[in-house]
Amino acid sequence: MKIIKLTDESFYDACTRLAIEINKFNPEVIIGIETGGAEVARAVLESLAEKCHFATIKIQRKSTNTIKSKGIVRALIKRLPEFIVRILRMYEMTASEIKAK
Repeated sequence: MKIIKLTDESFYDACTRLAIEINKFNPEVIIGIETGGAEVARAVLESLAEKCHFATIKIQRKSTNTIKSKGIVRALIKRLPEFIVRILRMYEMTASEIKAK
């Protein structure tokens, strides 16, 4: 998995390109996940040729509340160099995929 850091401008450019691909399916609704994808969904919605319904949902992994309740972990992660945080994200995604199988 490649992690790319986007500026505001490149973020909206990427969302516009995504909207072009999504337009091919003529969506009736766009759903954004509040803690991860709602901003992307809103930006895509603005770029769609045909406007459609929009909704957000909030979902979390079971472990999210446990991690958030441990303030020391959150404080530590905020202080880590970005490349280490990226490695942790990739590990988390890989572990989640293996667990889902």
